[in-house]
Amino acid sequence: MVSAAEIELYRKRNAIAWFRESDGEIAERDPFEAIPGAPGLQRIRKRDDGACGFLSADNRCRIHEEIGAAKKPLTCRLFPYAFHTAADGVVVTASFGCPTIVANQGASIAAGESLIAIESLRKEWLAGRQIKARSAELVNGRAIDTRTSRVLRENLLAMLKQESGDIRDDINRIAATLDDLTRSKVLTLADEDFAEYVSLTVPHAANKPDAVARREPGRIARALQYGFLYAVAAARADVEHRGESRMQLRIARLMVLAHFHGLAPAVDRVNVKALKRRAVDINSPGIRPIVFHYLRSTLETLGARGRPIVDELAMAVSFLNAACGLAAMNADDDDEDVDREIFSEALMEASDLSHADNALLDSILVRFSAGIDAFWHLSRPLRPQPR
Repeated sequence: MVSAAEIELYRKRNAIAWFRESDGEIAERDPFEAIPGAPGLQRIRKRDDGACGFLSADNRCRIHEEIGAAKKPLTCRLFPYAFHTAADGVVVTASFGCPTIVANQGASIAAGESLIAIESLRKEWLAGRQIKARSAELVNGRAIDTRTSRVLRENLLAMLKQESGDIRDDINRIAATLDDLTRSKVLTLADEDFAEYVSLTVPHAANKPDAVARREPGRIARALQYGFLYAVAAARADVEHRGESRMQLRIARLMVLAHFHGLAPAVDRVNVKALKRRAVDINSPGIRPIVFHYLRSTLETLGARGRPIVDELAMAVSFLNAACGLAAMNADDDDEDVDREIFSEALMEASDLSHADNALLDSILVRFSAGIDAFWHLSRPLRPQPR
């Protein structure tokens, strides 16, 4: 997305001369177009192959090359970070579509030059925005005040222990806590009683030394998670077939869907039989730090994305489950075991879909995320299958 001021600057600097179509020729079309469903907002037009029209043959930004990094669109300068308004301030989230974020590398944004840079971007992002306090919900219809949501967030983080022997035990403890909070008897409590219940039970659950018994996700939940994986795999197919006609893209999606139903052979790297042949051990030394980092980041920024808290957590864990599925298929395609590199790439591929600004897709993914059962799905014990 580009602002009116940015577009005015680019027109003055003859940005049309830097814009290219897929064949590399100077475009005759305007580089900017209206965003459907968002009156008054515009975006950079994509090339026929789906890439940004200002992307050079060397994979570099022509706006950056011509007038400097500081003049790139704010949207581009923000990546891999994003700002969100929350009841208790502005929350910064990081995209796991970025390899540096997945690897947890680089300087912390909590201090020094990084903090100064983030603060500068925050001020620019806030300029001209009307920030409205947004009430939070645990689930649809169950309001949760700022103090109570903070108690929940801090104690869920306490359950996720970096030094624990099995990260699945931590995930189970979080799932069991959310299961308890979403019982009908709890959800229908008066606001003050609900806040008191959270303040008493959640810290107790975080401090209990005994492990929580695992349970299998229900059959419907497993089917929904399978549907979530299809949505991610179909989106990846769109990327891999970028530049093809709409009809060809639809056929590719239908082939992936038919394969998921056992009615067609594997499509590209999408092969659901790999899910039984390749196990993803989230406790392995190479993968566990990524899973921990992803879950910690999700919990630390809980409530930032405007969804009910349980929906937000279920979506995040579903992307992690989808990453396990993609990693298994990618490893099987290469006839290798799932390692840190393969899992990292799969997590970036899955997380890419979280950036889709599409209300219908978002609604579908929330339904496929299977609620708290997504946690139980992630914490299932490994069941090695003969290859």
